[in-house]
Amino acid sequence: MSLLRPWRRDPFLKQAEARLRRLRFDPLEERRVLAIVIDTELDVVDLNDGLTSLREAIFAANTVPGVDEIVFELGNEGPSTIALTDGELPITEALSIVGPGMDLLTIDGQHDSRLFRIDIPFDPDHEQAVALSGLTLANGATTAPGQEGRGGAVFAFVSSLSLSDIRISDSSTSGSSAYGGGVYSSGEITISSSVISGNHTTGSGALGGGFWAWSATISDSTITGNATLGGGADGGGFHVRDLVMSGTTVSGNTTDGNLSDGGGFISANTTIVGSTISQNHTTGDNAGGGGFYSGDTTLTDSLVGGNSTDGWRSGGGGFASVSASLVRTAVEGNQTKGDSSEGGGFVVGNFGVSGSVTLHESIVSGNSTHGDASGGGGFQANGAVSVMRSTVSGNSTTGEASRGGGINRVLPPGPLDGAVVIRESRVLGNSTHGRESAGGGVSSMSLVELHKSEVDGNSTHGTASNGGGLSAPKGIGVFSSTISNNSSNG
Repeated sequence: MSLLRPWRRDPFLKQAEARLRRLRFDPLEERRVLAIVIDTELDVVDLNDGLTSLREAIFAANTVPGVDEIVFELGNEGPSTIALTDGELPITEALSIVGPGMDLLTIDGQHDSRLFRIDIPFDPDHEQAVALSGLTLANGATTAPGQEGRGGAVFAFVSSLSLSDIRISDSSTSGSSAYGGGVYSSGEITISSSVISGNHTTGSGALGGGFWAWSATISDSTITGNATLGGGADGGGFHVRDLVMSGTTVSGNTTDGNLSDGGGFISANTTIVGSTISQNHTTGDNAGGGGFYSGDTTLTDSLVGGNSTDGWRSGGGGFASVSASLVRTAVEGNQTKGDSSEGGGFVVGNFGVSGSVTLHESIVSGNSTHGDASGGGGFQANGAVSVMRSTVSGNSTTGEASRGGGINRVLPPGPLDGAVVIRESRVLGNSTHGRESAGGGVSSMSLVELHKSEVDGNSTHGTASNGGGLSAPKGIGVFSSTISNNSSNG
């Protein structure tokens, strides 16, 4: 007997309908809404035991149109665990499952199955949202490749999935293109006051160690210790197309494999406010964006710190993006290791397009690149650079022909485009180290303009190195600014 298709007539469904008559219904906007109370931790289907299990409740909710609600009254003073013994729990109707709190109730897949499979076909006349709250979802696992293996804890083919006060932990997928070690969502996902930790994917192209979703809105949450392992397996923490994130910490996530970008996460369009991206890492050639890898990026009141990449052409220790706008944001202590790995703090526009950088009241400090032909200890851009009321300090490059200890402005793929304009800012104590290195403070293939700014104490070190403060063959315009105490040694 299958619980996956409850709309088929069978003896179990007949018994379930009889049981529904004993459950409480509440009116809501002229629809019937089923409220079910779970009162046992057992994963059983027994309609004669006088108890209601989670599996029975979900089966019953699947038979009633409308957004039904499941709550828990397990009678325990301490934490409770529902250990699944009969495989994943299928959800085929809009549903809200409300637990007592992530520290009070765990649903455990025992590394034997996924926990929830949400599969609600599109229907414009019916609600398609599923909401989970107040739960820990742990130890889910899948081993199939492709779509069947996606979502170690939760697979959601639904337009909207909401996670609030949820912990998704220690779940995994194993198989090529098996996205979402913790969660796979084909539509929008909203995550608030939640923790996604210790999940992973293993397999080529297995994206999103913590989760994979089409778009994500994340607030007041923690995403930590997730990982991908395999070539082209992007997004150690998560993988989305569109991201809006606030008040959230993304830390300690990793990718391990060539072409596996985004240690913390990967997204095409990124807006981040009041968040911390720290201690994330990529390992592998052409694996950029230790903290994250993104298209157009806006960072406000945030910290990108202590992230790293390790591999040939793995640029952007803090992040790699098509364009970047930073407001009151700090990029500190990030690094790249590997030849041709540019942008210790971040790299922008290194994707075959010209990308601009805007810094406003921000700090880029203590970042570094390590490897030959690795420029931009602080950051590298191949488009226009605007630095306003900001500080670029203590950054460095190490390696032969390294350029731009603080800022490296390279040529875009097309005609020369956009100057480096620094206003009311400071470029202090940056350095390059290596034969033929240049531009301890700033190296630019376009015009550099300084307005009411200070370039002080920068240096180059190495045979035939030059431009301790600035190296700009196209010219330097100085307006009410100071260039002092810079040096070339070699």
